[in-house]
Amino acid sequence: MVKKFFLARVASTDTAAWPSKALSEKSPRAWTSLGQLMVFAAIGLWILACPASLAEDDDPKILNQQVDQLIQQGKYREAIPIAERAVEVAKRTRGQEDPETADALSNLGLLFQIMGDYVKAEPLHQEALRIRQKVLGPEHPDTAQSLNSLGELYVAMHEYAKAESLYQDALRILRKVRWPEHPNTADALNNLGKLYQDMHEYAKAEPIQQEVLRIRRKVLGPEHPDTARILKPVLPG
Repeated sequence: MVKKFFLARVASTDTAAWPSKALSEKSPRAWTSLGQLMVFAAIGLWILACPASLAEDDDPKILNQQVDQLIQQGKYREAIPIAERAVEVAKRTRGQEDPETADALSNLGLLFQIMGDYVKAEPLHQEALRIRQKVLGPEHPDTAQSLNSLGELYVAMHEYAKAESLYQDALRILRKVRWPEHPNTADALNNLGKLYQDMHEYAKAEPIQQEVLRIRRKVLGPEHPDTARILKPVLPG
């Protein structure tokens, strides 16, 4: 008897089995509960459908990775709004002086540099360098990367004296924190050698690029693309 009564009570609370008239006239609370369940279910389905987009919009690391991919594909204009978003999100979620903020600033600076907008690029590279020097230290590899990036901008602007000083600082750091024959050190050397070529200081350029060639042949191998890409000094005829 008890079992039958219990089953009857369960059946009576099954709102799916009730006629709509009974629900509306006799059980308004049932309609409220059903409505709440439908709202929660809809929210749950929406969250499950787009977690990746939510994460990407609020994760500066993912945004920076998207920018890197677009730069590699040559889609510079398409990358700029994403890079700007990465800067805004990094400052808001990580802080004004966080390494990820510096990464985002550096990417945006590079994009403006590629597009030839040096006026916008310069303060972005300078701010990225300032953050890295303060947060990571003056002799961190990422700080050397910022020095190189700012140096490349000044080369594009034909401000060779500024570029030379930055390249020399980057090379000094990498020789200390990496090692003299690290590929990054060879890159820094190569930047300095190409700068001296642009300045027509061939006597300085030639031994540097010979050293770059020696390092890359030893570390990367003679057939590596970076070895083949070394530009030999163009000596005056």
